[in-house]
Amino acid sequence: MWICQSIIRPLIESDWERFDFYAKRIRRLATRPNRPGPAFDFSVFRAIELSRRPLPLLPNLQRLDTLSSNGHPLWNVAPLLGPKLKHFSLQVSSFGTEDSIFERVSVLASLQVHSPFLESLEVSDPIKQLSLVISETICSLQYLHVLKLGATSLTPECINHLSTLSNLMDLEVIIAENSVMQAPSPSSRATLFPALQALVILTNLWATADAFFEAYLQPSSLERVEFQVNESPTNGHFHRLFTMMRKCCSLGSLTDITLSPQTELADYITDDVNLLSTLVLDPSILHMLFSFANLEVLRIKTLTSFEKVDNTLINNMALAWPGLKSLEIRHSPISQYTTSVTIHGLLPLASCSSLEQLFINIDPTSPDALPQLRQGQGLTSLCLVDLELGQSPIRDPYAVASFLSNVFPLANIDTKYSVEDEEDEDEDEDESVAKCWAQVKVLFLQFVKFRIREKWSETPDEKCTCMLRLLW
Repeated sequence: MWICQSIIRPLIESDWERFDFYAKRIRRLATRPNRPGPAFDFSVFRAIELSRRPLPLLPNLQRLDTLSSNGHPLWNVAPLLGPKLKHFSLQVSSFGTEDSIFERVSVLASLQVHSPFLESLEVSDPIKQLSLVISETICSLQYLHVLKLGATSLTPECINHLSTLSNLMDLEVIIAENSVMQAPSPSSRATLFPALQALVILTNLWATADAFFEAYLQPSSLERVEFQVNESPTNGHFHRLFTMMRKCCSLGSLTDITLSPQTELADYITDDVNLLSTLVLDPSILHMLFSFANLEVLRIKTLTSFEKVDNTLINNMALAWPGLKSLEIRHSPISQYTTSVTIHGLLPLASCSSLEQLFINIDPTSPDALPQLRQGQGLTSLCLVDLELGQSPIRDPYAVASFLSNVFPLANIDTKYSVEDEEDEDEDEDESVAKCWAQVKVLFLQFVKFRIREKWSETPDEKCTCMLRLLW
């Protein structure tokens, strides 16, 4: 039951005694709607304002998460801003309108006055008019550790200010393609972004990302870097970007690389034959990343044809990155265009003892796993938990399930179809393929249980017992 509370009379001094008892104990507050508990009528905040109460209302508040939407105006947030506030986030509802832009401008501008010691600022707002306001606010903040602006670009002056902050560790920012990338001075490049560990760049052109690296990150202690670029990449784009990364990033510190478009691609684009034929990735270019010996996460989700990615490359990756935790090479999980990696080609990845996620569309023309490889050549991974191999046509679900149950026995195989779905005599080829993979998932679980029992009967141990309990 949703309860809306209101104040039916003016507030007096005695009303605040109980409020103050709790107010000084509150460290974190979320003003987002649709949360459990009672809601406040907006007249409550007007009554508070008329009471002329000393601000901020919550003197020890350190974290404030807010939402701007048609039914949730932001003017009631201002009394909560105070000097002890360390984290502020503003999420803008997709149902919001530009009518509330004044409220957002007011709150963001007041941060520099009321919360100058802010360490974390996150704003999700696509309104371009806020760019100058946010940039001005950021330029007044000297203690930022985290800045995430997934929908608002910054002025060059603001980016220069950020590059000088000694504590900034996590940065997510949109960079307009017409932005001028120029460091404050050539001699200061070595001291820019001195503490930066995680960087997410959203832009339209790969050249913009290159320019940012060249201007600001020489050298850099980055640990995680993500590029969300709308332009479809060519081999030249990849080569220039990887060259710049090897030049600007520490080969020992970078552990996470993600390349993707800003928005999810439509199916008709991901299966565009003419377009993908011009965007075939040369696997040798990925060898440039082998220099980052401690890489743990590699996700390449750009609109690219991975048809030349083969078993040899996967084997080289396993050798180059023994600490790999997550690997994704695909532009769409349901695209009919796949890699040349066979199911047997996944075997070297079982030697990566920390691998937890594997997302790759395997070769649909390769032979299925052979029964004689039941033991997986002695390699078994007990870490892999998320496994997606696309929807490639397979002829023998039993052989595929047998191989996977030996090599990745704890994997959760994600399929888009269930064997419980009704049979349809007129089903198309895609539905038939999906049913085969659903059958693989069922057989996989059965084989895993059988083999754990088999192993437990030979050499019973606590690990086998725990695995049996998990599967049941």
